[in-house]
Amino acid sequence: MGQTDQGGACSVVPSSENGRYEQRPWFVYLLECRGGRIYTGVSPDFGRRISDHRAGKGAAFTRINPPERLLAVKQFSDKREAMRVEAQVKRLQRP
Repeated sequence: MGQTDQGGACSVVPSSENGRYEQRPWFVYLLECRGGRIYTGVSPDFGRRISDHRAGKGAAFTRINPPERLLAVKQFSDKREAMRVEAQVKRLQRP
């Protein structure tokens, strides 16, 4: 089972080949939700997180404003960089 470093910069998972730990990528994604609202999120398990949002198990925002389509997704090598970009996106001016 993988470990998540809650305060650090990355998640690590055991390599299936040699048992050593390796860094796992993180993803920043944008969802267009009901009413044209945009949700920006970050996760090391993009597929599971999108499934959670669509099932109404994700963030409170996406439970109230269900996602309608994926606008963008970008992979980053570590959590710190992904969270930095997520924060930048959230600071952008809205029309």
